Amino acid sequence: MSLAGGLNLHPGESRAMQAWQVDHAGRAWYALTEAVEEVNIRRTRIAPLRIYAGILPEYRKTLNSMDAMLRELEELRSRIEILLEE
Repeated sequence: MSLAGGLNLHPGESRAMQAWQVDHAGRAWYALTEAVEEVNIRRTRIAPLRIYAGILPEYRKTLNSMDAMLRELEELRSRIEILLEE
């Protein structure tokens, strides 16, 4: 997939609009990178809690949700990295 295809750039669009879309994708990648790092930090802090068998079910759900969110953010970041490389 090319950057133009991934960002919906069309041959007739102005270069300014294309540059704006590329810049926007770069900013989105940066924001996702920061979000992934923050979730990783939080996951590291709560990882020891998983050791305890007496963890409440609602906390278990929260931890699982955070893991799922991190996987999704990492996937989105990966997609944006691929688009920016092309």
